[in-house]
Amino acid sequence: MKPTILICGKTGAGKTTLIQAVTHAGTVPDEAIGDAEATTRGFDVYETEIANFIDSEGMEPGQTVEQYASFIMGEVVKRLDSGSAVNLVHNIWYCVDGSGARLQPADARLIRQFSDKVRNQIRNAAQGTDRGHDVADARSASFRAHCHGFQP
Repeated sequence: MKPTILICGKTGAGKTTLIQAVTHAGTVPDEAIGDAEATTRGFDVYETEIANFIDSEGMEPGQTVEQYASFIMGEVVKRLDSGSAVNLVHNIWYCVDGSGARLQPADARLIRQFSDKVRNQIRNAAQGTDRGHDVADARSASFRAHCHGFQP
């Protein structure tokens, strides 16, 4: 099974451009690339032979870290709840705007929030506290089978 990688970050950070750069020509159409303006709304999926990429809407000015983290984790949980291993998010890449030449405090907080939230989802699934033991057992088994090396 090929991995699914969710790319997120601030609006204009280059999320779609990154996907275009690491995939074959034509996978991401040129019109999907914004000129520092928001182009992606919600989530767009780009499939390749070796990986699927989920391009996310960017964090907008005025949006809190908690709001954006909740938006991204909503997609991760929705895919986890689908019960299908092919829908799982295997990696989250956080795209940092290179113009600042450093990681901003809000970027660091988002990365920590994603890490903590994913750990909690896996832990809840493993402990059966989320939505019943059968669902939790299936989710946990699916994660363990497809997220090699991840330790909650």
